[in-house]
Amino acid sequence: MRKLNYKLLGIAALAVAFTACEEGDLTANGEVEAAMGELYVNAEGTASQLFKNVDEAMRKLSAGDALPYTIDGAEFDEDPGTAGRYTFDYTGVNGAGVSTRGKMINGEVIVVLTGTDYLTPTSSVNVTYDNYSEDSKPVLGNIVVTNTGDGTSQSFDMDINGLTIEDDTPTDDGGPKAMVLNSQKALTWTDGDATLNDASDDKYEIADRVGGTATSASYDAGIYGFNITLTSPLKIDNTCQYRLTEGIIDLDISTTNDPSDLTFTGATIDFLSADGCDKFFSIDLENDNTGASITDLTRQFNGF
Repeated sequence: MRKLNYKLLGIAALAVAFTACEEGDLTANGEVEAAMGELYVNAEGTASQLFKNVDEAMRKLSAGDALPYTIDGAEFDEDPGTAGRYTFDYTGVNGAGVSTRGKMINGEVIVVLTGTDYLTPTSSVNVTYDNYSEDSKPVLGNIVVTNTGDGTSQSFDMDINGLTIEDDTPTDDGGPKAMVLNSQKALTWTDGDATLNDASDDKYEIADRVGGTATSASYDAGIYGFNITLTSPLKIDNTCQYRLTEGIIDLDISTTNDPSDLTFTGATIDFLSADGCDKFFSIDLENDNTGASITDLTRQFNGF
């Protein structure tokens, strides 16, 4: 089995060193699978953080707040030459970027509104990156968010298309290597939707969209593939520092390598409801064919 650099996540807060009691089995078996599972969590977190910023910015716009304003350390403003086109500018002073969320972020995020107002049902925003990077690593792809509410309760569809992040695999080992995420999700508000122009008290659930395309991801130019199921919705609470309070994700892992270098072909990622508003999740690894398994590998994330 090829060794995979544990720095592949690119975010130190997400990549936590294994404790002594966990280390024995994992370093011998399953390090590739566990590390790729962590990188997938990072990709989901990147998409979720982007949605959070866009949602907040567009709600403020709907409330009539005067542009420009600052969100996540970036200036949000409308393109003076194109109505309905907005930008988050992270370039900072002299193009050095902006320090936020424990990262150095640079570039721009482009938001294009279709419809009369973000909070009006059937309106949508198309979100893309322009020379955008986090800790000097490029982020690519786009997200389309469509308002599916009925005017009284809030819900959105979120299409994540080719969201691409890179790991820290060194160049002499073929790196950096990319994780690419595609998904169609449904977001349903459970609280805070009475204050439509204020996202600070919002709570919502993220689930696989009924009838939508199954969530999938690939790693290392498609050598490894993932079919992904949200078996328990991700619960987001904007009053919590880390936002994601619980949820369970199942991963089916495959590879084009022949023979396969995977010890485990399945993973379950559990964002622990018992820890309340905290940043822990666990990973269980298994192989249904061989019966091999590793359970309760505890990790941390840096917010959704």
